[in-house]
Amino acid sequence: MKKFLMYVVVLVGILFIGYTTYYFVRNNETISMTLAENESVYINKDETCELPIKWTKPYSSTKLEIKVLNEKIAVYNEETKLFTGVGGGTTTVEIIPSNKNFGPFRFDIHVGDGSLMYPFTIKNEIELGNIGKNEKYTLNSSYILINDLDLSSYENWEPIGVSLSKPFTGTFDGNFKSISNMKITSATNAGLFGAIDSSAVVSNLILNNADFNGAFDNAGAIA
Repeated sequence: MKKFLMYVVVLVGILFIGYTTYYFVRNNETISMTLAENESVYINKDETCELPIKWTKPYSSTKLEIKVLNEKIAVYNEETKLFTGVGGGTTTVEIIPSNKNFGPFRFDIHVGDGSLMYPFTIKNEIELGNIGKNEKYTLNSSYILINDLDLSSYENWEPIGVSLSKPFTGTFDGNFKSISNMKITSATNAGLFGAIDSSAVVSNLILNNADFNGAFDNAGAIA
């Protein structure tokens, strides 16, 4: 009888330790947003962005349900874990973990399509330099700058809309952001823009420390 009771005590102990370990591991899971409160994600049409979730020590049974409120603006691929912009506008995304200790999480995705209502967002120096140089970022599209940019890595900035025969004809909203350290040593028309058509609009733009050093037909900080 004593041996039986001993076996029962041992069994109960093992079950207790196992359950405690299981409970600890399960509750050591954390799920959080990598975005700050009220921060949004900005992408352009056909661009992708990752799920803004930090998930540590995931429990095997925990799942994430992803809801995109307007799939005409962005869609989510469960296999790649990526959002893709498909049309201009803003849509809300809701992330619902099956572990009810976390979430639900919500954030907005802004998608630019180059239209006047939903301009392409310029987030970095490479995107700025691509304007007018590919089939997507055309000279007659609309753009908005959403970050301060530093062009110091460009030894010779190539102006956007390089000539009067090929000017910038779209809109560029600087959004009161700054473009700094633009350097031009060789160009026919020197400036952030080489030429701007009378129908174009460039506004709310701050330029800092523009340095032109060379012989140019025309020169100006903006154009």
